[in-house]
Amino acid sequence: MIMTGTVSQEDYWIFVSVISFVMILWAYNDFGMADSLNFFLPEHLQKKDKKKITQTLSIALVTQIISSSIIAVILFFVSGILADHYFKAPLAGNLLHIFIIFFFADNIFRSINTFFQSLQDTKMQKWTDFLRQLLQIIGVALVAFWWKAGIENYAWVYNGAVTLWVIVSCWFLYYKYRSYFTFNGWHFSYWDFNKIFKYAIFVMLSANVSALLWQVDKQMIVVLLGTMEAGVYDIYLSLIRIPFMFLLPGVYFLFPVFSDLLKKWDTHKVQKIYTFTYELFAILALFMTSFFIFFGDELVYILFPNYSESWKILLYSSPFLIFNFLLQIDFQLLNALWKPHKKTVILLFALWVNIITNYIFLRLWGIVGSAFASGIGWVFIWVLSFHELKQYLFYFRWSIFIKNLLGVGIFSLCTMFIHMSDFLTGRIQMLWGILGVIFLYGIVFIILNLSEFYRMKKLFFSWRNLW
Repeated sequence: MIMTGTVSQEDYWIFVSVISFVMILWAYNDFGMADSLNFFLPEHLQKKDKKKITQTLSIALVTQIISSSIIAVILFFVSGILADHYFKAPLAGNLLHIFIIFFFADNIFRSINTFFQSLQDTKMQKWTDFLRQLLQIIGVALVAFWWKAGIENYAWVYNGAVTLWVIVSCWFLYYKYRSYFTFNGWHFSYWDFNKIFKYAIFVMLSANVSALLWQVDKQMIVVLLGTMEAGVYDIYLSLIRIPFMFLLPGVYFLFPVFSDLLKKWDTHKVQKIYTFTYELFAILALFMTSFFIFFGDELVYILFPNYSESWKILLYSSPFLIFNFLLQIDFQLLNALWKPHKKTVILLFALWVNIITNYIFLRLWGIVGSAFASGIGWVFIWVLSFHELKQYLFYFRWSIFIKNLLGVGIFSLCTMFIHMSDFLTGRIQMLWGILGVIFLYGIVFIILNLSEFYRMKKLFFSWRNLW
C-alpha cells in the first residue's frame, strides 16, 4: 500500500514481476526439505534422540544451502539477460541481484521455523514470523517517509528484514533448544539422507506445480489482456491472501500433529482433528466470503485506491473461497500420509484445468473471468484431494454450518445497505470503519459458536499433550 503511493507505476510493476519470478524459483529453493523436517522431526523430538535430531536438521540445511547456491549462481549470471529479454527493463537485473540474499535467508529460517513447529512451540513460531513482518513494515515506512523512496531501496529493506529475522531466529533456537543437539559421535547416514530426500523430491515437485498454478493466471492475463490488467490481478492476489496470513500458520501446525498421530496408528484422533478443522475452516470461510462481498470495495479503496477494478475479481471469486480453505487442510493430511505424490498429480491436473478455463473466461469476460477460472480450479483441487481422504471425515456437523450460514446471512442483510463512504471520509476514517466491521464479525462469530469454544479448548489441549 505504501509502495504504490511512493514509486511510479512502471517501477512498481517491475518489482511485482520480479517478485513473481522469484516465487517460481522459490519452489526449487527449499527442495522440499521443510516438509521433510515436519514429517521426520516429531518422532525424533518425542524420543529426544539428539543424534537423529542433529542429523536430520543438518541434512536439510546442507541440502538447502546447496540448492540456494546453485540458484544464486545461475541468477547472478543470467539476470542481465532476463532483464533485457524477459522483463524488458534494466531495473529488473538489479532487483534480481538483491533478491539473491532471499534464497539463502529464507531456507535457513524455514528450517528453524519448522523445528519450532515440530515441537508445537506455536508461540515461538508465530513470534518469529510476526517479527519478520514488523521489520518489513518498519523498513518500508522508513524508506517511504525518511529515506529515498526508490524501488531498489524497498528491495534492500525486504531482504534486510529477512536477514535480521534469520539472525534473531538462530539466537532463539540456540538459547531455548541447544540441549536438543549434539555432534558427539555424529556421522553422515546415507540411509537417512535417502529417506529424507525421497520424501522431499515429491514435495518439491508439488510446490513447483503449486507455484506455477498461482502464476498461470497472471501470465495468461499478460498474454491475452495486457500488463495493466495483470497489475490489477496482482492487487487482487494481495487481497485474497489476507485471510491466509492468519490461517496458514494454524494449517501448517496440523502437519506434525497428523504425522505423529499416524505413526502411533491413532487414526481415530486424526479423524476427530480433521473433522473439527473442516468444520472450523468452513465456518471461517463463510465469514470471510461475506466480508469480501459486502466490504471488499471499501478494503480496496483503503489499501489500493487506484486499483478499484480488483474488487470485481475479489467479489466473484469469494464464493469459492471455502474450497481453498478446505484443500489446505487436505494437503497437510496427504503429506502426513506419505502421499505428496498424490498432491503433485492433483495439482498437475488442476494446472491444465486452470489454463483451459482462463483461456475461455478471459476471452469471454475479461479480467473478471480470472475469478471464475481460479474458483473452478479450487473446486477441482478440493474434489480430488477430498476423494483421497473422505474416510477421515468422521462426522461433519451440518447443523453447526447451517446455523452459521443463516447467522452470517442475516448479519450481511443488515449491513448490505450500509455504505461507509456516506458518513466516513478519507482512507484513515475508512480504515477505522473497516476495523469496526471486523470487530462486529468477530462478535457474531463468538455468539454463533459460543457452545463450541469448550470443544475447541478441549481438542487444543489434546494436541498440546501429544508428546
